[in-house]
Formats: sequence, C-alpha cells, structure tokens
Amino acid sequence: MVTAIPDNGLIIFCGTVVQERGDRTDFVYRAFTPPNPVQSFSYKCDAKFDLGEASALSATNDTYALIVLDLSEASWGTIEGSAIKVIGTYTSIVPSKHSQGGQSSVRFERLRDIAIHEYFVKLSDRLTNAYLDKKLKGILVGGCGMTKDDFVKGKYLHHELQKKVIGTFDTSYTTERGLYELVENSKSQINDLDLNHEKELFDQFLKELAKDTGRVAYGLESIYEKTKRGQVKQVIVSTSRIDLYTQFEKENQTNYQINVISKDSESGVMLDKAFNGIVALLRYAE
Repeated sequence: MVTAIPDNGLIIFCGTVVQERGDRTDFVYRAFTPPNPVQSFSYKCDAKFDLGEASALSATNDTYALIVLDLSEASWGTIEGSAIKVIGTYTSIVPSKHSQGGQSSVRFERLRDIAIHEYFVKLSDRLTNAYLDKKLKGILVGGCGMTKDDFVKGKYLHHELQKKVIGTFDTSYTTERGLYELVENSKSQINDLDLNHEKELFDQFLKELAKDTGRVAYGLESIYEKTKRGQVKQVIVSTSRIDLYTQFEKENQTNYQINVISKDSESGVMLDKAFNGIVALLRYAE
C-alpha cells in the first residue's frame, strides 16, 4: 500500500484483464516508482496499457554533464533520463572587443586574451568541483561562436573530464535555456552512442553464450537465484519488461548493474524474442 508519493513520482497500471479463455476477468494493479522523475501528471483510459511514457522514464540512468558558455557567461548542469538539473552559473569580466580609453589595439587584445584565459581557468575550477566526483557517461558543451571550441581544444577541463567530452554543439543561449537547447541539439548523437552501447553489451552476452563459458544466465528464475548468490555482474533487461526492471532495482543488494535496452533497437528485439526480455552476465562460471 502506497502511503506517500515517492520522490520520483508514481506510475500506476490498473484495470480488468480478460483471460485467454474469455470466460473470466482478473483485476490487475501494478504501482512502481521509475528511476527517473515523473515530469507531469497523466491519466489515460484505454483498452490496453500504454507503456510508452513509463518505458522512457525507465530507459536509462545515464548521467551527462551539460555546459554552455560564451565570453560573457556560462551555465552548467546535468541530464539524467529526461530530467535536467541546473548546477551553477558564472559571469565573466572579459571586456568587449572594442578598446576603451587611449589603449593601443595590440595592448588591448593582449589584456583581453589574458582575461579570457583567466575566465576559462576559473570556469574549469568550478566545473571540476561540480563534476569530478560524479559518474558521467559523457560531457556535452554548447554555445554560440568559437568560444566553446576554444575552451575544449585548449584543454582547460580537468584531464579526467576532458576525455569524457562527446562534442561541441551550437546553442543560441548560455543560460538555463541554453542547457535545454544543448540537449535538443545533441539528441541524434547521444542516441547513436546509446544504441552502440546497447549493442556492445548484448553482443558480449551472445559471445559468452556462443563460447559456452558458463558466465551468462537467462530465464527469470535462474537469474534471480544467481543475483541472490552474488554471482551476477550485470542484468540486461528490455524496456518492454518494466516490471522486471522495477523488481531487480528494488532488490538490488548484491552490487550488480542493471542495464536497460530499448525494445525498439535491434538488440532489444532479439532480447525480447529469444530471451523473454532479460539476460545476465556473471562474475564467474559455476
């Protein structure tokens, strides 16, 4: 019985389901909290359960860092699933391109370059504090003009963060609005990366299965028993099996990873058809 709404919200499926013989119905009630926050209220009444929104919320726990900047300001945050969180902002003191007073243009440009360098260094310090201890799948950098590229190519970021930069993307804004624009403009590349990750993970399972190494498991009961023994390293589950994701997430007390694969991807289709939506990679063979 749910007595309070969890922090991430609540998704409920309930209704009567006609059994195969058609002469009786059962009342079905399922409630779970998704790994990513529910963003809005939705009520649907239909002849079948709509799993679309729930699948999207359960699709990933990957966290990406978001950074947008120009020479006036910068904003940074994270995106996990569909939830964007603003972490910080910073305003620079870099002067505009127009020289003021009686300064020569050469001296002014030199001072401006120094100011830009100091701005990048101070921004990098703030980003290090914000991200270095986080488990990030990648870093997206956005902004208008060449500033974002100069910042990345200049390797101002901490070396551990620098190697996680996926790419730079044009955005019109460098405020919180720019973070949302960055996510939108980088979607196709992120989707490609996610699909590649899913394929690599499932291919690893198929390779171990083909070699008969004994380091894989399939079948719900077999996987479940092996998780309780601490033998499972990674569970791979399709978004079509939200119930299984919720079950394993809730009972995960043996430090195994849960990887969710889209049911619409090539790997997801095979996972559903051949293995009923769930398999596992093991730490060791029996």
